[in-house]
Amino acid sequence: MRILGVYAYFPTRSLSALPFAKFLHISQVEWESAISHLHAVLDVGRGVHFHEEAFGDFLRDPSRSRDLHVEALGVSEKVALLSLRWYNWLNRRACVIDELEAKALDPLYRNRVGGCCSLDGPLAELTRGAGTTNDISECIESIQAFVFDVVWDACADASRDQRILTRLLEEINQLNWCRRDGSALLRIINIFSTELVAIRFNGAHN
Repeated sequence: MRILGVYAYFPTRSLSALPFAKFLHISQVEWESAISHLHAVLDVGRGVHFHEEAFGDFLRDPSRSRDLHVEALGVSEKVALLSLRWYNWLNRRACVIDELEAKALDPLYRNRVGGCCSLDGPLAELTRGAGTTNDISECIESIQAFVFDVVWDACADASRDQRILTRLLEEINQLNWCRRDGSALLRIINIFSTELVAIRFNGAHN
């Protein structure tokens, strides 16, 4: 249901099958198995989407979908956590690329030891099953466009629940902030400031 849930609450036709599977950390075998059961409702072409847009309305309405209902908070939590992890990796990737380009252009820069960021992490599987270097780049660009589009909305929606807000803050505390991320940090602080104040206020009066 996580595939249907994302498309019910975060519909996008810009994310094709491979980037979407990578975003969710679904293996090719798992993806093909899931799609084989969902082909009646999902169109898997240049962009994955419902055959009928009304099916998303159906999934969001518990009075109609009943056991098939996809609850908004759970989807937002999943998308928010995955997006934060991808956001972290994508920003570190951009920093590494900047470092490599600077070293190639400036002989003095090559003498620097180490860099601001590194890419050792849990997302190395991105390259498996993605084809050529160009295919991998296109996959990364698609994921980046999706993540940057949904991450803040997903975080804001999910943070209405105090338990989830705590998880999101723990995830944010693990982000590897580099010099490229000052504005992003301010944006996150603005998003969560109201919720943090509310939690501290409620905690002080309990």
